[in-house]
Amino acid sequence: MAVLEAKVHGRFLLVQLDGVADRTAAEAVVGMEIAVDRADLPEPSVGEYYWDQLIGLEVVGHEGVILGRVERILETGGHDLLCVKGYTDEGHADGRERLIPFVAPIVREVMLATEHGAGQIAVEWAVDY
Repeated sequence: MAVLEAKVHGRFLLVQLDGVADRTAAEAVVGMEIAVDRADLPEPSVGEYYWDQLIGLEVVGHEGVILGRVERILETGGHDLLCVKGYTDEGHADGRERLIPFVAPIVREVMLATEHGAGQIAVEWAVDY
């Protein structure tokens, strides 16, 4: 369905869809997923990222210790949290989930994945936090 009009209203996005003209039609589309082609999105500003750019990135903490990979991101009232599936010191998945605030100064650097290599997020975080 094509979006005819959209605006932010508090924490919600109000959208008028082509072919959805009344409340009954709107109730029929409740719960449907919304997808936007990446080409239709604006480029993020410096220091801003789309969540899908961060998911899957390796997270490296103090002294180069690999903490794991970003599995998902949680939106909280104050700041977003990186949900990182943990690794042992030997680099094996340990199943531990770390919630790392996605804020400066905890996040030191974000290097997005490119065609030349995997990306990485450097954080001020230790394996035993």
